[in-house]
Amino acid sequence: MGVRPKGAAEELGVEAAFVTNLVSDLTKKGLVESKADTNDSRAKYLHITEKGVTFMDSVEPKLHDAMRPLLKNISFNELSTYLIVLEKIIENDTH
Repeated sequence: MGVRPKGAAEELGVEAAFVTNLVSDLTKKGLVESKADTNDSRAKYLHITEKGVTFMDSVEPKLHDAMRPLLKNISFNELSTYLIVLEKIIENDTH
């Protein structure tokens, strides 16, 4: 199952209009597709395409390589603590 655009906007912490424009661009490039919900034809779900998976597979190693120097003096425990605190800050901001 895919993700609804509204859910994607909430997860990313951006406006729905941003996701709409992003989805339009990604769809034109063949990286994602929008499919109607089988139970509610008004609702749409986003799905990554095979081309999108291939693209992600090619980009992910480059992202790791780019991040490695930035994280070189940060331990796993420090990074983990940072992410936990960041999640709590985000959670507090949404309440």
